Amino acid sequence: MGICGSGVADVLACLLKLGKMDETGLLADDEDQWPLAEGVAFTQMDVRQVQLAKSAVRAGMETLLHEAGLPATDVARLAIAGGFGSYLSLDSAAAIGLLPPELTSRCDVLGNAALSGAAMLLRSLPLQEESCRMADRAVTVNLATNPFFMDQYIQQMMF
Repeated sequence: MGICGSGVADVLACLLKLGKMDETGLLADDEDQWPLAEGVAFTQMDVRQVQLAKSAVRAGMETLLHEAGLPATDVARLAIAGGFGSYLSLDSAAAIGLLPPELTSRCDVLGNAALSGAAMLLRSLPLQEESCRMADRAVTVNLATNPFFMDQYIQQMMF
């Protein structure tokens, strides 16, 4: 019994909106947990764990934009794949700082993109060739050693 990842974003967005959590992630009123349902509660430790993951994801996004010399406002489309993305409220994701707010209107939720993409590649030689060309142009950005990422990781801790 618990809460799914997309539900976690909703809980945090609600706690922020209701003033039950501040921008640092501290739960209000000296509460160390907020009950969600019988046997399910969201704790201060849960907030901190999500905060670390959220900060890493957003810092990674900001670092890639920085390395590309591209402001978020110039991104035409942000593809979100996987089960988490399929149920994620883009408004909640922006409210907690997981996504840049200016990108929420340009997000496309793709669902199981890995399976769909693999099927497309198996059926199309031109797509296979284009995929190889794209892979050849890809640039690795090592976040573990990137000073911009390190700075962003700290900045993105705030909700």
